[in-house]
Amino acid sequence: MAIGGTASLTEAGLNGQLGNVAITLRNACQQAVNFFEGVNELGAAGLEALGFAAADATAFLAAANYMQTVGAVYYGTAAQTPAFNFDNALAAARGGQ
Repeated sequence: MAIGGTASLTEAGLNGQLGNVAITLRNACQQAVNFFEGVNELGAAGLEALGFAAADATAFLAAANYMQTVGAVYYGTAAQTPAFNFDNALAAARGGQ
């Protein structure tokens, strides 16, 4: 058997992969929205009270907001114009991953 996972290149295999990716995307978008709602209630002052430096609290809230914006676009509750590179904006939050 060849390497690389070609065994799933069937109708059923591809439908399964599509479903899994769709579920993962939905869950990630919901998690991003929920996370933002929680930390947004804290605000910068609340984050600073937890030990964040002021600039770090601002950057943290911006990153959380970027992620919830992707979730809101997914759910149709927001539109993103002009085009925005969320990948670049969240590079620091991913810690190089």
